[in-house]
Amino acid sequence: MYQDLLGTNGWQDIQQLFTVLNWTTEYVVLRNFECLPNQYHLELHGDIDLLVKDAVEVSFITNATKVFLEEYRVHYQINIAGKTVFFDFRYIGDNYYCNDWEMSILRNKELSHKGFFIPNQEDYFFSLIYHAFIHKPTIAQDYIERLIAMASKLNIEHFSYQTLTNNKELKLFLDAYMSKKGYHYSVPNDLSVFFNSAALGGG
Repeated sequence: MYQDLLGTNGWQDIQQLFTVLNWTTEYVVLRNFECLPNQYHLELHGDIDLLVKDAVEVSFITNATKVFLEEYRVHYQINIAGKTVFFDFRYIGDNYYCNDWEMSILRNKELSHKGFFIPNQEDYFFSLIYHAFIHKPTIAQDYIERLIAMASKLNIEHFSYQTLTNNKELKLFLDAYMSKKGYHYSVPNDLSVFFNSAALGGG
């Protein structure tokens, strides 16, 4: 008896999708995964951000369709339970984060109790700071609240609400971590991603 591959005509639910990804490829859900699998996205953040080893491979596995024609865009849509769910497929070498950091996030990923891979707590905390500070013109309030809670849980010293609301302090804090790890700031290949050059002293 012949049957189509899983996902050919859409996915039964997001858990089925993640199960197949777990079997077939390397990925992590970068952030805003707290609501999964019951909700596909948090109110202020409208898509699911994956970091993958190979975006083309993952687009085939998930039967994803590109939303935009530009080659540099990595925004996809996937049919899940009859609904269109949007994903961004960030990938190794795309400069979303520097190459070494992206590889580290994938290498140190953890399987959540919900059945999909996420960054370890340190990578999640610092990559979320980077995303909120560098990829956005302003830091969303829910990120501020989440980061303060995460810092307390991780016993991060010299980090407070003031750190997150003072660009100079935040850059010094992030610089120290990135220097320690050998990471660097990088302009994303995806031209639709905001890059806060002003925060880095670039005008």
